[in-house]
Amino acid sequence: MNLNTLQIEIDNVHTYTHVGQYNIVLKACADKYEMAAMVHVYDTLKKHHITPTDATYAIINRLHSKTCPESKHITIPTSSDRTLASRRRIHKIMKGFNYTRNYKKAMIHLPGVISFVNANPYVKVYSRGKLVRTLEQRCGITSKEAMYIITKLKRIKFFKEATEKQNTLDAYFNV
Repeated sequence: MNLNTLQIEIDNVHTYTHVGQYNIVLKACADKYEMAAMVHVYDTLKKHHITPTDATYAIINRLHSKTCPESKHITIPTSSDRTLASRRRIHKIMKGFNYTRNYKKAMIHLPGVISFVNANPYVKVYSRGKLVRTLEQRCGITSKEAMYIITKLKRIKFFKEATEKQNTLDAYFNV
């Protein structure tokens, strides 16, 4: 797709109704290293409540590099809102996608970890690092998966009763 055709597609991207249409334009933006145009197309896709696919993120990931040259031949509509630089925005998009994917992958092991911790309640008072290593060894999960699971368990206050029994520094001072 040449730059003139791509510019026309960018101008009409708000009329698209299917993720495949967006992916074609995103691929053309990636081929031309048009980061700002790519972010504009992605934001339009999200604004229209269309769910990006793994293929969408694979296309965006092509420009997720510090050394990738940036082209600015395509003009995109300006907005009065403050926004991040295109390269930084692409990084944030990919960071969010990778976090969500890794989190979902780790949650598969959640029931097994909860069973292990309930059977061995003494691990509830371990430091985060020691708990990660213990779960890694005893539950057969990676350290990354263990960190996601520990975060989830802390969010649902699974460790609350164990930490309430611990003395904090405040207990030793008149606060």
